[in-house]
Formats: sequence, structure tokens, C-alpha cells
Amino acid sequence: MSENEIKAGDIVRVKDPSAFYSAVAKKVADRDAVVNWIGPDKHGQFEGRVSVTFQKRNGRGKEFRQVISVRHLVVVRGAA
Repeated sequence: MSENEIKAGDIVRVKDPSAFYSAVAKKVADRDAVVNWIGPDKHGQFEGRVSVTFQKRNGRGKEFRQVISVRHLVVVRGAA
């Protein structure tokens, strides 16, 4: 998946949560995330990465932000 396929505002999910450490895998599994921005940021860092906000799972839990590589994400719904 290339950066051109993911845009700010898209709803994404992690393709394979088991590729991460178990604590992170449990945290991101079955959660939708909203793309905030696509790297590089204004300081030239985070090339090939995106900032996402993971939403609550089934209305429970907390929202949290994460910077993650685009290769781990798949688009669920495009930006409106």
C-alpha cells in the first residue's frame, strides 16, 4: 500500500495486529482509526508513516494516538 492510497480523514485498520508485540496487538486489534496526517511532518520526520487516532472499541475504552507505518494499515472507508 502506498501513501497515495491513504488520505487524511480516512478510516483505517491494522492489517495484522499479531505482527506487533502482544501488548500493542491487543490494544490495536479490532479498532478503527482516523488518519490525522501523513508523513513527513513539518520537521521532515516520519517518512512513510501516518498519525492515527484509534477510536473506542464498541463504545468502550479510550481513544489514543499512534504514529504507524502505512504498510501496516488498510483503508476501511475513504474520507467523506
